[in-house]
Amino acid sequence: MKIKERPEHIYTDGLQAYRAGFKWTFYSSGAELVQNVGINSRVTNNMVERLHGTLKDRLKVTRGLENAEEMLKGWFVHYNFIRPHQSLDGKTPAEVAGINLNINDGWGDLIELATRYKTSLI
Repeated sequence: MKIKERPEHIYTDGLQAYRAGFKWTFYSSGAELVQNVGINSRVTNNMVERLHGTLKDRLKVTRGLENAEEMLKGWFVHYNFIRPHQSLDGKTPAEVAGINLNINDGWGDLIELATRYKTSLI
């Protein structure tokens, strides 16, 4: 995905390493670096931090996989279409986006839908 314009603000926690990366990437853009954003602030990166934490926990047990790319694809399908999110009132991101696949059996239903779709293409 290509971004057409630079952001006005970049929100991070207080890690000092972000300053150098910010200066390198956004030096001439006029963007503002906002650090030490509190957890109850109106603008936070809490959702992204949660996603990264969940992904990190999952990857800890799969470091021996030769094909991590395939595992990641499956993980993102699970995260977006199967796993209910507390912050979304128990819905999946797909449901919130208006995509309802009527999945009750998790992976079983997804495999069934994919098989039906592939068969319809033949």
